[in-house]
Amino acid sequence: MRSTANPGGPGHAWIKTRWIEERKPNTIWTDDNGETWAFLPSRIEDNQVLMQNDPGYAARLESLPEHLRRALRYGDWDVFSGQVFSEFRTDRHVIKPTPLGAGWARFASMDWGYAKPFSIGYWAVNRDGRMVRYREWYGCKPGEPNVGIKMSASQVAAESFALGAPEGCDQMVADPACWSKIDDSPRIADKFAAAGWRMTKAAND
Repeated sequence: MRSTANPGGPGHAWIKTRWIEERKPNTIWTDDNGETWAFLPSRIEDNQVLMQNDPGYAARLESLPEHLRRALRYGDWDVFSGQVFSEFRTDRHVIKPTPLGAGWARFASMDWGYAKPFSIGYWAVNRDGRMVRYREWYGCKPGEPNVGIKMSASQVAAESFALGAPEGCDQMVADPACWSKIDDSPRIADKFAAAGWRMTKAAND
């Protein structure tokens, strides 16, 4: 079976996770069922017939908005419409798994979400100030992009603290909205502090 696709669209995340992420291209892989498969990246230069029949096609792709140009001209699966860090590149910003030094400082960051996904990142900082995001808990409902798992703040706080505390990660920098007071209920930040986190309000400007 041969299947083709461009980056972008409703199936982008599934295709990237299933066939591309953490897989070396042009390499045959064997899955748990014993079936073999491979991801074969291609660009317009690989389609000589198209380039001969439509010499201006590449120039039209180059004139597209940045995220579309990277996706359709260069087959970049790390790009999508609306992303905040448009400069992200896997080959530049992702490192091979490596043991973290014992002297590295650790902290967590959080963008809270309930109906929308939350994201908790665990960071290690070496003596040179370089930061490595070594773990993420992304609260997204499986198979439904941009839909949160609707887990209570107290439960998220307890489970996230249980992940970080044994390795010395007990400080969290969080979205200032977590300090908002709506009614008499404890604030999101208060619930995380009650679980053991030392909370710091992020500066979003």
